[in-house]
Amino acid sequence: MIAFLRGMVHSLDGLRLELHAGHTGYEIHVPLKTMAQVRIGQEVELFVHHHFGQEVQRLYGFLTIEERNFFRELTAIKGIGPSLALVILSHTTPGEFLEYCRQGSVTALARIPRIGKKTAERLIFEMKGRDFSRQGSVPGAGQMQLTREALLQLGYRDTEVERALSRIPATEDVARAIALALREL
Repeated sequence: MIAFLRGMVHSLDGLRLELHAGHTGYEIHVPLKTMAQVRIGQEVELFVHHHFGQEVQRLYGFLTIEERNFFRELTAIKGIGPSLALVILSHTTPGEFLEYCRQGSVTALARIPRIGKKTAERLIFEMKGRDFSRQGSVPGAGQMQLTREALLQLGYRDTEVERALSRIPATEDVARAIALALREL
């Protein structure tokens, strides 16, 4: 699997960009918000989701791990394919979207293109039952998830890790978070 790609933006077209990385050009589908932040000739790093459809394979790219993880959570919901998930991320942030779901705001979700009242209601139902504290829906959560996984790999039990992580501040620096958590264990 491809986790991320770093390279030079070769071209921009709609919701796709071509990234020149390591003597290979990759066509990557990205949200509008990502498209607005990149320019031809710019060096970028995109976190990638490789989607295998029945007839086509596509790469979807995101500027943050949190966006990629949220995209994956959306596509895990029945009836939400990669193209609709990309539209959602083009018009809202993961935090805004989750807040709309927590509030049960059908009208706010229905303002997103391709989401009608029934789809909005289904999304609210599906998202309310999910725990995003580990999926990177809040700033620093992606790094804290990496910290959690590192501590589990070191042999600490899940309950010990959760207790230690609850005692340290969320940080963007995984190495620092691991060091702080180890002091708590």
